[in-house]
Amino acid sequence: MVGAAISATGGCSPTPQKPGDLVELRYSGRLMAPANLRHAAPGDRRYAGIATLGLYTHWALENAEFSLGAEAVVSGPISGVPWIQMTLHDLIGIAGPSHETQANQIPNGLRGAVSGEVAYRFNLPNGMVLRPYMEARTGDVTLARVGADLFIGNNFSLYQTLPELPPPGMSFVVGADTAKVFSSAWLPEPGYTLTPFWNRARAGMFWQGNVVGVFYGATWTGPEFTAQPEGQVLGSVTVQLSF
Repeated sequence: MVGAAISATGGCSPTPQKPGDLVELRYSGRLMAPANLRHAAPGDRRYAGIATLGLYTHWALENAEFSLGAEAVVSGPISGVPWIQMTLHDLIGIAGPSHETQANQIPNGLRGAVSGEVAYRFNLPNGMVLRPYMEARTGDVTLARVGADLFIGNNFSLYQTLPELPPPGMSFVVGADTAKVFSSAWLPEPGYTLTPFWNRARAGMFWQGNVVGVFYGATWTGPEFTAQPEGQVLGSVTVQLSF
């Protein structure tokens, strides 16, 4: 699975202190696929292109941070994500998903999702910040998650959405979390049995310019359903534009 996201923000305060002070418009696209695009093994995950458009608000009370948002989640060929992958495969001469894989993909659909997060920032020596958090989401995927991130460098702010840009430069992050997942539209019952917990570990780097910020990260995820033999490594790119 790979993903990409673009977000744009607008706000009136460099340190939002209540919901609505800072509003983020977020678009993301991601692709889920079986291990073998040409000949998917029986019981492997189904091919799925997913695009989301959401509104989020972020605020902080001293070192405590809060986030609340809602998304429209579009799946299937109408999301445009499968077309992007197949076009890229054609350009570089690599075979894309077979007709059988495409025929078994998650169909066109529109779902809603609501999520919220609470976190706390502990300032450590040498400019490092430890940020444990709790997250809950319901909709396309319903889960409860706990985890923590360690930020190295001064380019990370409240979810990178403050109108006041961080200083230009490079920063790094490492983190891990675990989630209890109650349901997933991308692994629907009765065809799949979810594993008791979804575990992740990640590392990434963030470059901030005068207007544009770019984040690239890699995430290891453990098995998400009982028929999945092992975990996988996912790549993600986020481009942030401030206005």
